[in-house]
Amino acid sequence: MKLKSVHIKNYRSCKDVPIKIGSMQAIVGANNAGKSSIIRALDFLFNPSTTKVDKETFWNCDVELQIWVEALFDELSDAEKENEKLKPFLRPDDTFHIARSATWKIEEPGEEGAPPDDGKPVISQHFCKPMPKYDWLQDGKINGKNIDEWWKDNLKVGDANFLDYVGAAKPKVVAWKEKAKGFIENHLSSDDFINVWNDNPQGYAGVLKGTLPHFIFVPAVRDISDEAKVTKTNPFGKLLYAVLESVTAQQKAELETTLDGLQKRLNRIGGADRLESIVETERKLNEVLEEYMTCDLEIEFQTPSVETLLTTPHLFADDGFRNMVSNKGHGLQRAIIFSILRCYSELVTGAGNEKKSL
Repeated sequence: MKLKSVHIKNYRSCKDVPIKIGSMQAIVGANNAGKSSIIRALDFLFNPSTTKVDKETFWNCDVELQIWVEALFDELSDAEKENEKLKPFLRPDDTFHIARSATWKIEEPGEEGAPPDDGKPVISQHFCKPMPKYDWLQDGKINGKNIDEWWKDNLKVGDANFLDYVGAAKPKVVAWKEKAKGFIENHLSSDDFINVWNDNPQGYAGVLKGTLPHFIFVPAVRDISDEAKVTKTNPFGKLLYAVLESVTAQQKAELETTLDGLQKRLNRIGGADRLESIVETERKLNEVLEEYMTCDLEIEFQTPSVETLLTTPHLFADDGFRNMVSNKGHGLQRAIIFSILRCYSELVTGAGNEKKSL
């Protein structure tokens, strides 16, 4: 899927900002014009977190407002269109219209005379689909109580009467929904639909997390330390975990044999192969300890696993002077960050396999 348009409301300096998105988009403007606010709003849309929202996040610091970041996606792949979890939220034209919102919630004081709670942000997610403008045809409003009320009404669209369509006997909820689908297909035109925003449906946050494109926010000034760490969630970490998965059983066995030999050189398990200096230090410690009480003190080194070794590297850069990348200038740090992101992009999209093998 591709991002086609964005609409930002009440976020930082963006009071009401609609934006059309091209295949490649540049945002150009003077200092303090709001460029960073737009990028941060996108980060909130794709990677929502209450840690990214405080009172100053609201336009003009007005927490009575609702932050709203809306996005329309098109050009969905066939796999995305057939995704059973995503399909119920797609529009008839196979576009995906979503929004994230944030409100500021203030709790009432718990004790008399106590100051009111300073409040906290609450994040919600929404999707928009055309729905029949008649409540009795909207799936989310069809229930037993409403059916009892509707059954007394004249439910007509043009010359078509829904009650004639369902028959003389009042249907149950499931039957009503099935009849509604058929009635919509056979008797409604485009004029009978309105765009409806659905708020925070159950499980929808997980659907968004699993289907939205990856969005990675790189500030204008950012230390590379966070990007160079290895975690299962950041791009560099995922690259190295992919390397780990590519290690063959034979290669892993060879590494484990080497590590086993290291353990024998350091610990008592090695017997006569243990380093003499460690044996001597341990002996002296026990001699002194024996003056206080009888006890056998053992020095044991924890040897790393193959997984630990392959996922705890440090990045060095040699641009004429070899040093940790975190000690390099911001220009080189930016280049390294973008290199990591490009390799990560190739990993998750499957692109570039002809250039590399992970």
